[in-house]
Amino acid sequence: MNTDAPPIGLWNKQQAAAYLGIAVNTLNHWICDRKIVFVKMGALVKFRKADLDRFIMRNVHGRQSDVPDKRVPGGQADQNG
Repeated sequence: MNTDAPPIGLWNKQQAAAYLGIAVNTLNHWICDRKIVFVKMGALVKFRKADLDRFIMRNVHGRQSDVPDKRVPGGQADQNG
């Protein structure tokens, strides 16, 4: 079995925390605060990659160069300031 391969299906806390680049303790706080979607299976807490990716996308802040600027028609930022 290849342990370097990304997990398929439901991920445990350690796998989810590693994917997000955070400590398991931080993930536990987010679970308690309901800041992140999780699957409860008895005493186990699991995560779906799609939910983690959605969490990441919801928490992207700032300006992205590959997203058109919606403030100006045509998607171009005003160069005059």
